[in-house]
Amino acid sequence: MTLDIVVFIRKITLLGLDLCYTLHRFCQDGHTYNEEPSSIFTDSCSAHVFSLLALAHSPPSVRPLCPDHKSINLDRSAFSSQIPLQVSKLSRLFVLDLSHNDDPSTGNRLRLKDPGLEKLVQNLSHLAYLNLDSVDMSSPVFLPEFQPNSRLREIFVYITIFFGKLPPSVRRLAHLENLDLSANGFSGSIPSSLGNLTKLTGLKLSYNGFSGDIPFSLANLTQLEALGLSYVNLDRSQQLHSLLFNLNKLMMLLLTGMNLATEIPSFISNLTRLECLDLLENQLIGQIPPWLMNQTRLEYVSLDENHLRGPIPQEIFQQVNLQGLGFSYSGDLHGNFDPFLKLQFLTLLALDGQFPEDTASNKSHPKLKFIFLSSCNLAEFPQFLRSQDELEIVSMAHNQIHGLIPQWFLNISTESLHILRLSHNNLTAFEHSVKMLPWNYLKILQLNGNQLQGSLPMPPTSMQIYQVSNNQLHSSANICHASSLKYLDISNNDLGGHIPDCISELARSLVMLNMQGNNFHVMINVSQNQLEGGIPRSLVYCSMLVVLDIGQNCVNDTFPSWLGSLPNFQVLVLRHNNFHGRIMDR
Repeated sequence: MTLDIVVFIRKITLLGLDLCYTLHRFCQDGHTYNEEPSSIFTDSCSAHVFSLLALAHSPPSVRPLCPDHKSINLDRSAFSSQIPLQVSKLSRLFVLDLSHNDDPSTGNRLRLKDPGLEKLVQNLSHLAYLNLDSVDMSSPVFLPEFQPNSRLREIFVYITIFFGKLPPSVRRLAHLENLDLSANGFSGSIPSSLGNLTKLTGLKLSYNGFSGDIPFSLANLTQLEALGLSYVNLDRSQQLHSLLFNLNKLMMLLLTGMNLATEIPSFISNLTRLECLDLLENQLIGQIPPWLMNQTRLEYVSLDENHLRGPIPQEIFQQVNLQGLGFSYSGDLHGNFDPFLKLQFLTLLALDGQFPEDTASNKSHPKLKFIFLSSCNLAEFPQFLRSQDELEIVSMAHNQIHGLIPQWFLNISTESLHILRLSHNNLTAFEHSVKMLPWNYLKILQLNGNQLQGSLPMPPTSMQIYQVSNNQLHSSANICHASSLKYLDISNNDLGGHIPDCISELARSLVMLNMQGNNFHVMINVSQNQLEGGIPRSLVYCSMLVVLDIGQNCVNDTFPSWLGSLPNFQVLVLRHNNFHGRIMDR
């Protein structure tokens, strides 16, 4: 069984973390946003919103909805059931926000199946704000036709499984100010009629299957402040220059994966209001031009995964507003590490595969939240981390960090750290014995591929991914309280003894469990279930199997005499099943 837990539509998974997700937490259409990636300028309408957060623990269908309700805001309310039909009867509804609802215990999301979207909104003639980000549509659906004289001003359907072409009726949205269609399955050409929606300040078409030319009519959208075209399969290059030349109000520009095999485009220098620039995963060449860092409003810049070379311009260290920088795997760049610590507002720094020198500095001007220093040939834990108490993600995998994990490192960011990656180093042990990991909200820990000895540390209850494979650990820890675990890999260590009974309970939520390559004495107890069929013959390879209890099931098989070849096997319970044939003596 393999893990496939995708957090964000780009490359990030919980096991293969890159900085795309982190940067997008900040670079949200020119605004800082501290949750999952969301949409454009969602703070409008807040004065009109009637919040139903108090209903988060009871189904909306059992609550009376007043026909005069003008706003429903269920954003992040932990609903995971079907949206009730009663909502479609609120004819005066002005705001409908059903975004980012899921049940943390099951992962189920708020569903929009019966009624579907078209039926839900057909009577909502006053609706101006619609947010369905991450709502479960149950199956791919077309975006419905828009009514004549639509009053819609903002539409957000990020990761909502819409597909097909945009309906021609999109031209009717004359009042539209923000449109986010990111991370769906839309295809075909981008309709030129979008260029007639001249009130648009935000347009996000990223992560879809659009193809063909960029309509020149989009140059009419002179009020645009946010534009996302990442991974849109367009004929680009010179078209981008023509398009962006007129859009001088842009604050956010996302062009990830556009295959811009040129130097960093000079037309960006005309965008003097730019706050967020994402050029990740292109094929950019040449040096970073000094003029790029003369954009005085820049807060977030991502140049990761390109083919750049040369020095980091000194101008970058004079940008007082910079909060996020991404240079991971961006080519052959060089420079010193210390100057980055002079950026007092820096919270995100991604230098994977780059040049960190002089990391022994203990300067502590910025309060970093996200630090990416994987594949940097680090030989020790950077000293500047000592003073960091707000870190959320630390990634230092694939380095040469050797020896003990220092005690001071276990004392940093104990109330904020969510993800820690130290895999594929040469770590041998904790400086002092650790029974339980100190980070109270840690969700992902990767220590695999080291030389760790001693006891397996106990994870906190928040842990979802726990990877400590390919070490030399020899003593097990109690993981029974780690009720949030999705992925547990303790393979290829020297762990022994009995596998705890709670593994069967944890298995209900586990997506992947790997314990191979250890010395466990295995007891398998699957009694009192409704198991059918035969005993799997693959058990013959479980050389450490001691006890097998399959009593009180519906197993229909012959007597498993072949289990007698297992060297450690002692107890077999088969009662209350449908075994037949001869009991062989072996």
